[in-house]
Amino acid sequence: MGDDADARRLAAVEYLASLDDAQLVADCGVLIEMMQRISGEGRHTTSRVCVYVKRLGDVDLSVLEQIVQQSYDYVASQDGRMHRVQD
Repeated sequence: MGDDADARRLAAVEYLASLDDAQLVADCGVLIEMMQRISGEGRHTTSRVCVYVKRLGDVDLSVLEQIVQQSYDYVASQDGRMHRVQD
C-alpha cells in the first residue's frame, strides 16, 4: 500500500476515533465495509462523498445497486434534495 493510501486510512481511523456518537461510528463502519465490497480489487478513486469507477466490470454491480438505492431512499426521506456535506 502506498504512502497516500496509508495516510488516508490513518486519517479515517483518527476521525472515527474522535466521534462521540456510537451510532455514527457504527454507520461509518457499515459504509466503509460497503465501499470495500464494491471496490474489491478493481480500479477506482474516491472523494469525500463519491466513488469513481472507470469500468462497471471493476465493481460488484449488486452492491453498487444497493448503495444507489439506499442513497436514493435516504434523500427521498429528507426533503428530496441533495445537500452539501458539512465539514
